[in-house]
Amino acid sequence: MIYDGISWGWRNQTKRRRQDQCTVQYISDNGSNSDCFKIDLEFLFDTTGSMGSSIGAVQTAATDILNQLEALGVDYRIAIADYKDFPEQYGYPYRAVLPFSTDKTAIINSINSLSGDIWGGGDTPESAYSGLIRTINTEGLGSWRDNAKRAVVIMTDAPPHDPEPHTGYTSKDVVDAAYAMGISRNLYNTIIANDAVDPVSIYSIIVGGDSSATYYLSKISKQTGGKLYQTSSSSDIVNALFDITGDVTDTTYDDIIDDENPQSVPEPSSITGLLAVILAGLSLSRSKHKKQVEAEVIDCAH
Repeated sequence: MIYDGISWGWRNQTKRRRQDQCTVQYISDNGSNSDCFKIDLEFLFDTTGSMGSSIGAVQTAATDILNQLEALGVDYRIAIADYKDFPEQYGYPYRAVLPFSTDKTAIINSINSLSGDIWGGGDTPESAYSGLIRTINTEGLGSWRDNAKRAVVIMTDAPPHDPEPHTGYTSKDVVDAAYAMGISRNLYNTIIANDAVDPVSIYSIIVGGDSSATYYLSKISKQTGGKLYQTSSSSDIVNALFDITGDVTDTTYDDIIDDENPQSVPEPSSITGLLAVILAGLSLSRSKHKKQVEAEVIDCAH
């Protein structure tokens, strides 16, 4: 139910920033624009034996993807990691390949180097949760930048172990990690919570039609503001990658609804509801006015 633009009822909601232009920019003392939108993007690859041709598609498109980010005027950094599975004879649960970098040559070389590491896997499920959590925590990859959009792209053709052996990780642990490493934001347009978290968004590229992989990773992507892509060819993979780069550089806000852990917000009634609506309206008006006075939005294109 909605009262004067305020949502009430069973809903657990935060906002995810989408980035179709620069973020808010401020004019410096010398009149120049401040930095454009920042994106820290991590790629996590399943490098078990069946992934060779899929990673080959990424290698072929890598230069064009980086060129697209540059054409959008984005201040980007890329990190690369991979994973296989437990136990050791089947590979490793996580490996950092390239810390955050802006060097196109280093990024492309790191992606190309994965061709020599396509092996292992053992049973069908893999250590995707260890890979995701350690990637989100930037293990061996450097650190997330302040005020940068944070996103992980995982590409796999297999489901995760759920729960994962040795660690006990489940999909909930991955989502919790994404929010723990997210950015706290003061949302002037909500009275339900003064602060919300822009989590590390997880984008999942599923190669083939494994239903278990789709089930588990779709939950994670949905709850962190990412997307899931089903692919069956090299061209599908490339199209998914281009769509992801467009999505993570989009600056509007989307709602993220946590269907797994809804929170109750009571509907207002009689005098209590009326007072809540009046106070909310005053808060919205005051905050929006303050926002207009303090900042001047400069479009990147100008």
